Amino acid sequence: MGLPSNFRWGVTDSSLSAEGVAPAADWSRWERDGRVPVSGDGAGFASDYGDDLRLAAALGFLDVRITVEWARLEPSPGTVDTDALESIREVLAAASHAGLRPWATLVHS
Repeated sequence: MGLPSNFRWGVTDSSLSAEGVAPAADWSRWERDGRVPVSGDGAGFASDYGDDLRLAAALGFLDVRITVEWARLEPSPGTVDTDALESIREVLAAASHAGLRPWATLVHS
């Protein structure tokens, strides 16, 4: 059984493992309470995303799913972090520039 001719290989990230916990996320409280390991900066995607995306494209991937941590965008009810929103726009633009089709998701499962 083969894959359909229009099958597209892609890569994905999890916001927590890629860039660390958002300070307003529930997971942050669990880290402070010692209930889960500290994520720190994750895999460093927030600072290395350009290189990471170019590498994914060079490896032949066509799509990338970027998980957007809602607690980064809206750290408190009704308050949008415009810097975080702009950062996400930059990552999605970098994905397109690298030749990848970006998919933004709010839930990574």
